[in-house]
Amino acid sequence: MKYIILILAVLISSGCATNEELDPVLYDNYVALDKSVKQSNITKEMTNYFTASYLSEVSLSDKKSLLLLNLSGYMGSVKSHYQKINNNTGCLILNGFDENKEPLSLFIEYKNKKSLWLVNYMYISFLKSKNDFTNSAKCPREVESK
Repeated sequence: MKYIILILAVLISSGCATNEELDPVLYDNYVALDKSVKQSNITKEMTNYFTASYLSEVSLSDKKSLLLLNLSGYMGSVKSHYQKINNNTGCLILNGFDENKEPLSLFIEYKNKKSLWLVNYMYISFLKSKNDFTNSAKCPREVESK
């Protein structure tokens, strides 16, 4: 009987511990956004990826401002990603390297609007070493104030 309880406890705890990385919904959204940017469709499809609040910060006539729509432009390659979802808010962290092979973490907050996960806020953390990668999902505002 002890062994059954122990096995159940291990299975339950390991399921909870890995849930952040296994459910890909937010990461899939990030990949779809990246594909739209690369196909130059982002200005046509931006309401499928961003909240009105996020888009209010973007001037479509300013090329520098449009960079705010190209989240993957900051990230040359993704090494790992984690997510957490709480009701209608989701947070995704991407650990990786920029074009110069420098480590960074990209923290993205999503809001669920009419069954779409839309980018609502973003924060980039430039790191000294890949050893500084975050190994669990955190929302941008959780790390930005530190």
